[in-house]
Amino acid sequence: MFVLCWPSRDCDLFVRVLFFHHGEWVNLKGDVMNDTPAHVAEQLIAVIPPPLSRDVLHDYDLEPTLEQMQMITKAILTMALFWIQSGLPLIVSQRECEGIMVQVRKQISERWGPVYALSDHAVEAYWPQEEAQWAAFARITQQGGEPIAIFGEAVDRLESSGVFPASDVSKLLAVFIDWAPVEEIGDVLAQLENE
Repeated sequence: MFVLCWPSRDCDLFVRVLFFHHGEWVNLKGDVMNDTPAHVAEQLIAVIPPPLSRDVLHDYDLEPTLEQMQMITKAILTMALFWIQSGLPLIVSQRECEGIMVQVRKQISERWGPVYALSDHAVEAYWPQEEAQWAAFARITQQGGEPIAIFGEAVDRLESSGVFPASDVSKLLAVFIDWAPVEEIGDVLAQLENE
C-alpha cells in the first residue's frame, strides 16, 4: 500500500491511498487508474508555465537578458520535473513511473525549442546536467525541507552561475514562489489518483 502526501493550496496536507489489486492500481473507491503514460505526461506538463515574458519579469523588478530569461525557464522546468519524478512513485508502480517519465522527457524534448524557447541549449545535455540538481533537491526534501527550500536552492544555483547579481536573489525567489508549479503538480497527481 502506498500513501501520497502533498501540500494543498492552504498548506494543509491531504492524504491519498492506493493499493495494487489484481494487477492494477486502485484507489480506496475501487477506481482503476487507466490513463496511458503519454496522457499522464501531457497532464503533468500542461501545468508547467511557458517562459516568463520580460513584462512579467519586470513586475518583479528584473531587467533580464535573453540568457537570464532562459536560465529562469530552465530553473522552473528543473523544479517541476523534480516534483513530477518525486510524486509519481507514490501513486504508481515503478514500471508505470518509468513509462510516464519516458513520455515526460519525450514531450519536454519536443517542446524544448517551440514552447520553452531554449533552442540555444541542447536538450540532450540538459538531462544529465540536471541530475546533480535533482539530487540536491532530493536531499533537501529528505531532510524535511519545504518547497521554499527548493526555491532557495534554485536561486543559489542561478546566483552562483555569475549571470545574476546578488541583488536579484530576493526577486528570483519571488518569481519561483509565484511560478514554480509545485501545487499544480500536486493537484494533477491527486486527480490521477482519484480517476
